[in-house]
Amino acid sequence: MKLLGLIPARSGSKGIPHKNIRLLGGKPLIAWAIEAGQAAGCLVDVLLSTDSPDYLRVGREYGLRHDYLRPPELAAADTPMAPVMAHAAAWYEQRTGQALDGVCLLQPTSPCRTAAHIAEACRRFAAERPETLVSVVPVPHNMLPQKLMREVDGLLVPLHTGDAMLHRHQPDRLYARNGPLILIVARALLDAVHPALYGVRILAFKMSLEVSLDLDTEDDWQRAERLLRLHP
Repeated sequence: MKLLGLIPARSGSKGIPHKNIRLLGGKPLIAWAIEAGQAAGCLVDVLLSTDSPDYLRVGREYGLRHDYLRPPELAAADTPMAPVMAHAAAWYEQRTGQALDGVCLLQPTSPCRTAAHIAEACRRFAAERPETLVSVVPVPHNMLPQKLMREVDGLLVPLHTGDAMLHRHQPDRLYARNGPLILIVARALLDAVHPALYGVRILAFKMSLEVSLDLDTEDDWQRAERLLRLHP
């Protein structure tokens, strides 16, 4: 199965300026995703999707073979990811002549994701052939819907009432997308006129909270530095 690893890395970042090339553990943040994708052994190639020539130069330093600049209309902060993936897949197929079976999205803001995670996700996608595979984490018991409250006129009101408030345990385990650290989308889904990022047949790839760290704030960054020192 031919899966393309795609690392989305726009140059703009409000929380942490230029975080995608900021040094983390001694190397640029995007390098963690590049090296994990290259070492996974299940991707036909790894492509950086960026609007910055500077980011492309960093990618080249870490072994990426293609200089792909995302068009400006797909580089806004609110651009949906589905057309970004579809454009990159079409560009790669035209450039190389290889038909892809899917695209494996690797968010660069998740440096604790490893090559082993990617390899196992690819294996399951190839074996079970869903429309998408999405990495998730279990929702903690204290964050389940029956525990949630909202504030109305300065007072707390249960989000759910009746029987849902009385039961301590929920029979079905709930999961939340963790970034996602790994998202594999079938090429056919990206070929749709209006591509849906997740489709209908969605396979869960369960990951731990520790490795699901998503860098968005300076506190997240410092936590990542500590985790990578403990688990280099």
